[in-house]
Amino acid sequence: MQMLSRFSASVHRFRPSFVKVSPALFSLQSRGYVLTETNLPDFPVPPGTPWFPKSLQDLDELKYRILEGGDHLQADHPGFNDPAYRKRREKITQRAIEYCYGDPLPDCEYTKEENHVWSVVYAELFKKYSKFACQEFLDAFAKMPYRPDRIPQLSEI
Repeated sequence: MQMLSRFSASVHRFRPSFVKVSPALFSLQSRGYVLTETNLPDFPVPPGTPWFPKSLQDLDELKYRILEGGDHLQADHPGFNDPAYRKRREKITQRAIEYCYGDPLPDCEYTKEENHVWSVVYAELFKKYSKFACQEFLDAFAKMPYRPDRIPQLSEI
């Protein structure tokens, strides 16, 4: 394994024993370390070992794990009894499933109502940024193509 420190450019290499390393991996990840596999021999991974993507293409597999529930909603979700909301959610889920790494990012055609909700939320949050947001957030926000009148496309961000 290769461990990149978030605090420095140093790289730490080690050969894990999968039986004992899972808790350590979770601990390191929760502290912000990026872990990638490098120069490990092929050997069977014991059951229960967490899956980690080894390449950007592996993220295509990850989307299926994330979206395996599809567009199903629990009964207590506010949109549960709204057929239009459910149809919209199904369409967005399908576009996410169809996307593969390397393809151009698809644009989402947001409705007038969705852009209106964005505008209301944007205005309310924007008022709070000067009081509650840290400087790092404010610096990053200033570089983003956010506008109060419409939801940005993923390709713009």
